[in-house]
Amino acid sequence: DFFKGDHSGHFVAFTTRSVMENNATYEDALKTLTTTKMIGPSYMILGGAKPKQGAVITRSSNESHHLWTLENDLRNKHFYVLETNYDNWVNPPFFDNRRDPAEACLDELGPKGVAFAGLYNTLSAQPNLNLLTTYTTLMHVATGRFEAYLQRCDTHPCTPW
Repeated sequence: DFFKGDHSGHFVAFTTRSVMENNATYEDALKTLTTTKMIGPSYMILGGAKPKQGAVITRSSNESHHLWTLENDLRNKHFYVLETNYDNWVNPPFFDNRRDPAEACLDELGPKGVAFAGLYNTLSAQPNLNLLTTYTTLMHVATGRFEAYLQRCDTHPCTPW
């Protein structure tokens, strides 16, 4: 639609940057990221500084979205929300199931064990690390801590996706 002349949508990168630069609250950020018309589909992972603040926002190329919040999931199954590039309400494809191993790692770490080292190890081990992984970024909203790592999968065989 954008290339056909409809410029009413916003780019995800610019919108998320604007949300962060304007020091929006978690609630404000969640509202903006779920209601702003975007160009193209995306997965957005939003974290807050307070307990129960976390969400995966799945946006389609039209204005619809799917919202999975940590607050809702705490009542059901996990202490986290997890996104591995496939819609979280359907089973991942058999050839690229990173979700189940990541969930197993996070469940083993437990809520008190989820720190940068544990998250980094989860994201840097196969199958979560694959030939298409270019970087891993860890952020802590409350402290402002930010770490980014270039990634390579040197262990063979390494899955291509």
